[in-house]
Amino acid sequence: MNIETAKRISIVSILQNLNIKAERESPNDAWYLSPIRKENTPSFIVYKRKNRWYDYGAALGGDILDFACAYLGHIGKPHTAHDGLCWLDQIIGLNSKIPTLIVEQEQKKPTKLKFVSAVAIKNRSLLRLLEDRGISLNTGKKYLKEVRYLNTQTNTHMFALGFQNDEDGYELRSSIFKGSLKKKYLTFIRGSNEIQTSIHIFEGLFDFLAAIEIHGAVLEKYDCIILNSISFVDTSLAYISSMDYQFVHTYMDNDDAGILAQEKYAAFIASEPGLKHIPMNKVYEGYKDVNAWHIAKLANKPEVK
Repeated sequence: MNIETAKRISIVSILQNLNIKAERESPNDAWYLSPIRKENTPSFIVYKRKNRWYDYGAALGGDILDFACAYLGHIGKPHTAHDGLCWLDQIIGLNSKIPTLIVEQEQKKPTKLKFVSAVAIKNRSLLRLLEDRGISLNTGKKYLKEVRYLNTQTNTHMFALGFQNDEDGYELRSSIFKGSLKKKYLTFIRGSNEIQTSIHIFEGLFDFLAAIEIHGAVLEKYDCIILNSISFVDTSLAYISSMDYQFVHTYMDNDDAGILAQEKYAAFIASEPGLKHIPMNKVYEGYKDVNAWHIAKLANKPEVK
């Protein structure tokens, strides 16, 4: 068996062959008590469509071969890549019913947006967008830029509010466009406190900006992560693991994707001694996210005469 053949073996089916049953399951993923260490709370997830796994308690993950090596190491057997392939080959030989999969591959889209410049926000429509979102000009100018870019397919020059990420890319927002420019990634903002005990994690940029409007300098004392995409939940765990935090505040959306993301954080944090999870979405219950709740609060605020 070669590596490419091994990668098409279903991880879920291998776990079933090992008599390891999912604690909970959906069409897209399945949660297990970790088969590579001891635990009481399920924090081992298999992403079915991509046929990949991640153990939030161990901060390890990968494909079927990575799992084979981790599992063999856990049970005290040789666990090189060659050992993993031989083990998988043996299991397939004993159980021919284990299916192979066509694993989803991420399709790379051709880049059509080209960065031109990033300047202080001046455009009236962008200033109006900030106002509509309940974000003050001071807050907007502190964290955002007016990004000018070129659509190379239509040869059209455009502009949008730009929120920079940690890979020098931008989240773009305007009244007619929501997207990203250059590489998409999360944004880490260092707090002003010399010793950091808490980190606050937001799903989107306007949620973070709304929280700044609400809490001001208090929130700016603490480290913050803006995911910019729910797909960076796993990436953010490395930031949490690398720091000596005591509290993790999560501000996920009140929708299915946000609930799943919150469960991922809860599972990871439960496996980290001395770390406490504080989900904040109950504060804005009844609203999709922090920004929607903030806008509603402003709309109901009595006018000052």
